[in-house]
Amino acid sequence: MRQRRLLAVAWAIAATILGSAVLFAASAQDAGPVFAARCGRCHTPEDVATRLRTVPPDTVRAFVPALLGRHFAPPEADRAALGDYLLGLATRP
Repeated sequence: MRQRRLLAVAWAIAATILGSAVLFAASAQDAGPVFAARCGRCHTPEDVATRLRTVPPDTVRAFVPALLGRHFAPPEADRAALGDYLLGLATRP
């Protein structure tokens, strides 16, 4: 009985970890929900886009990954998607 309970707990933990990885592994198209979950408590997409527009265009591509790497760093799988998402917002009129 104890072994069954431990196995059930192990499966629940594995499912939670796998579910989190799937949820947060993003492409630029679906990085909006990732932004909301990881950044939205303190930032709006519009605010970040406005700030990125003040960064010189020739350095903005390097600026975003550096910012994401040191500011509440998201998992590596999400950095590129979030970077593309934020740069896309910053280049909108």
